[in-house]
Amino acid sequence: MSFTGEAIGEAMRRGAMAWIHLNDDAYGLAAEGAPAALSGANSGIGVWVSAEDAALLSVFADYRHHGDLVEVAGVFNAACPLHGGDMDIHATSLRIVRPGFTMARVIRPARLLAAASLAALVIALLLVNLRVARRKVRISADRILTRN
Repeated sequence: MSFTGEAIGEAMRRGAMAWIHLNDDAYGLAAEGAPAALSGANSGIGVWVSAEDAALLSVFADYRHHGDLVEVAGVFNAACPLHGGDMDIHATSLRIVRPGFTMARVIRPARLLAAASLAALVIALLLVNLRVARRKVRISADRILTRN
């Protein structure tokens, strides 16, 4: 069987072998610069590969990067007896379909305005809370002083 997905996270070496994680969601499979709508399930799978094959991967997906698009062929295990019954693929081959790349992040003015507005609201609520707390302390102190 073969599986194509975007490499995410990092390669976790275990001696001569390594774990990699591949996601096959729509935005991970999209070509560089092509927009991809979020759709369907975000499914991924752990892949047990040789450490040599894992070393071929240069970019793993994170907030700023699309990971290498990888095709693996191997044995699919619905309940792997070697790995605690987890679902995984034991890869016999790995091919990089498309190298990973850095994504350009655009700051949208509307989102920046919304963030600034929410920050101002939080600061205003904190100041109100501080004033109410001080008033309660002052009232408590006045009550104690008037009893004595």
